[in-house]
Amino acid sequence: MTPRTDFHYFPLVPLTRAMDLAHRVSWPSARTRDPVDGYAEIRSAAAELLPGARMRRRLMWRYTLLWHKPA
Repeated sequence: MTPRTDFHYFPLVPLTRAMDLAHRVSWPSARTRDPVDGYAEIRSAAAELLPGARMRRRLMWRYTLLWHKPA
């Protein structure tokens, strides 16, 4: 996450936090770590490895990568 590229998410942080608190469920704990690659690096690798792949930014620094295997 960098303020320069993800500034449009900051106004949504309070809403996201409220939703988390309102829908709190007991999830199994999972190990997490900070991401190594940023969106630009992932997009570049996807373009090289998966020609025709499309990426879209999602809420809270997530993304969707869509690729259809050629026939």
